Amino acid sequence: MCIIVYSPAGVTPPEMSTIRECFYANSDGAGFAISNKEDVYYSKGFMTLATFEEAYNDLAKENDLTKRAFALHFRIATHGKVTAANCHPFPLNAPNKTEGIVDEVFFHNGMFNTIEPSTRNVSDTKHFADTVLSPIADVCDITAPPVSVARMIEELSDGCRLLILGANDAAAMYGTWYNDEKGNYFSNQSYQTNYSYYAPTTLWELKDDKCKSCLYADDCAMFSPYCLTPTLEQYVPKPKAGYSFGGLRGK
Repeated sequence: MCIIVYSPAGVTPPEMSTIRECFYANSDGAGFAISNKEDVYYSKGFMTLATFEEAYNDLAKENDLTKRAFALHFRIATHGKVTAANCHPFPLNAPNKTEGIVDEVFFHNGMFNTIEPSTRNVSDTKHFADTVLSPIADVCDITAPPVSVARMIEELSDGCRLLILGANDAAAMYGTWYNDEKGNYFSNQSYQTNYSYYAPTTLWELKDDKCKSCLYADDCAMFSPYCLTPTLEQYVPKPKAGYSFGGLRGK
């Protein structure tokens, strides 16, 4: 399912112990991005905790991470192979390299239903970035889009958690997020120690290899004890957490 960790400017990032929990629970590759005054620097493709920690520590030595908007991502593969290129973030309107300086990057937690890549070797996140977000970024400030555009992104996101990070600490958040006492945002609760993971098909009946209630396949990767599909509210309560519609954060 992955997890995004977002630290707005002025917020102290989580302790390394929390970051390690994120990696342990989502170990198919990691990446990060930091907002600078004129651009965004990102680096990804860390397939082991050791290589990620080395890069993270180098970044922290060179930058005061409390002064800039900063985000981490830890992946569990659903669509697309386990490769460095399929790690997050994905740059918008720029080649998908494992390191770069760009205008905006995109992080994703969840699975898209409305827009499917043509092959499972392609990341659904990259497909969404290329076919939905990059064209929008061509015509408006995607970190602070018009309300109608924000609503469209929200609808196409299928209830996923999205983070678009731009220059000068600008960011747009979509979906339901959790936050700690410092003000860091987490796209789910897998940052917590011993948090359990399961696919909801362990609880709900399958039909044609899909859950009859939500139509996800058995790798939909929801986290217990919650399923975020609205039709299942009668069975499992939705988490009490802050909700960010468009979550626009100005520059």
